[in-house]
Amino acid sequence: MSYYTMVAFTWDDREYQAKHNQPFSFELVKPIAEEWAIEYDCSVEGVLEDLEIMMKGTWSTGFNGLYAGLILNLFDTISEKFPDVRFIVRGMGEEYTDLWLRELLAGKCLFGVGPFERDEESGWRE
Repeated sequence: MSYYTMVAFTWDDREYQAKHNQPFSFELVKPIAEEWAIEYDCSVEGVLEDLEIMMKGTWSTGFNGLYAGLILNLFDTISEKFPDVRFIVRGMGEEYTDLWLRELLAGKCLFGVGPFERDEESGWRE
């Protein structure tokens, strides 16, 4: 697994906006991400900065020191808190096999692939 990841984070918040009369935003996610970072002993400032930058653009390099499993756990946690928002998060790490994609809704993975690893005996495996 890689420790330097490029991540794309997109969402469909139409249902959320209809119910709450406001768009999904970093300000809504910030306290959840902060609590998550404290729980997992991660840099609160680093996680919040990377997440804010990512939510303003399409791809962002960030989450230094976090492996794919932790990054995916962060987005699972965010998804649980916003059941009316559909999320798509994609990551690409330093190693060419460290690719992954998740579509999340209400904390559930609707579609997921990767990260991939190379098994010397049988080839690629997820």
